[in-house]
Amino acid sequence: MAFVDITDPKSVLGCGTLMLPYMRSTDPLPITNEVGLDLLSHTNAPVIIKRLLYLIEKTNRPEDFAETLSAMSTRREQPQEISNRLKRLGYPIEFDFSERHAKEYILRSSNTRQTAHLVPDEVTFWYPEWANVDSLMLNPQGEKATIIGAYYKNPQAESDGLPQNLDLTSGKRLTTLQLKGLDWSTHDVVFPQTVEFIELQDIKNFPKHWEIPYLPNLKKLRLNNIDLHNFEFNTIPLTIETLELNSSTLLTNLHLLTHHPKLQNLRISKGNDLNYSKLPRLPRLRSLYMPECKNINTDYSIAKLYPNLYGIDLSGVQIRNAKFMELPQTLAFLFINDTKFPPTFNLQSLPLKKLKGVKWKNKITSGSELKAKLIPKLIWNRPFGRTD
Repeated sequence: MAFVDITDPKSVLGCGTLMLPYMRSTDPLPITNEVGLDLLSHTNAPVIIKRLLYLIEKTNRPEDFAETLSAMSTRREQPQEISNRLKRLGYPIEFDFSERHAKEYILRSSNTRQTAHLVPDEVTFWYPEWANVDSLMLNPQGEKATIIGAYYKNPQAESDGLPQNLDLTSGKRLTTLQLKGLDWSTHDVVFPQTVEFIELQDIKNFPKHWEIPYLPNLKKLRLNNIDLHNFEFNTIPLTIETLELNSSTLLTNLHLLTHHPKLQNLRISKGNDLNYSKLPRLPRLRSLYMPECKNINTDYSIAKLYPNLYGIDLSGVQIRNAKFMELPQTLAFLFINDTKFPPTFNLQSLPLKKLKGVKWKNKITSGSELKAKLIPKLIWNRPFGRTD
């Protein structure tokens, strides 16, 4: 497999001029593999590729142009006509693009074992259940990559098609990495030291401990659709500043995040049951997003847990303890859309005039406007759970 990047772009006219000595009707120069590779470093324009294919076919010796033909079919988008001609010559297109400039590359090779390379762009590389890759190498200049195992496409597959030793350190500049559909129990994942954001989705057999080496630049972690029941949150790297838990599950050890002093943003998606996990105390937390979470368990107020909090979303949450609604002086945004308060709680006790924004009954307004216009019209001390 040969790959030629376009390092010296030239126009179609410029490339056509370079090809004139090989295209003339009398005394044409013989086309060579080196000339073909040089042209591919200038363009991927279909008209030039067609002319080059014509010259190669005319020699009746395609084996002399193995590198050029392989480069045409490796990590390049080609129209159907060119794809068919390459296939007849024994060089099928390695990637099938679903649309122009598509970000999803589907491995089509019939080989059962091979080395795969990711382009330096934010792409999806899906390995079908029949594919088995010896090693995966990230382009050293790529900053974003998404790797999807076969489990993401076919939950019944016996293997996710990825190598057991999933060493991603070849991505020398990689800062954003998404892993989807992996069976964690069958891989030894090695992350590059440069990674800043990791997103894990649809991971099978995710461990209870985050057993990875120290990643000095890791700041953001997103866990989507993963069973986090009994997960030991204190094993998450201490460098984390933003943590997103987008899984409807029973969280039992959330309080262990107390040991993460750098955590500034915490998002817990709706549907999570916090009945068996006390909220962690995080003095540096700036935003807390936990809409429609169930059974919040804590003996402390928001001000005590998060003294430097700037914004909080409690929409749809059932507040059982009125003491919890004691707010810190730093709070600026409060979302309490369809929040259910205890019958003894009076919303007028909140320092709404000091807030920059409040979401209430699907409206976002300033705290002072809410206190002046909405609150006087409301009747409090109604049965538990009613807000209308």
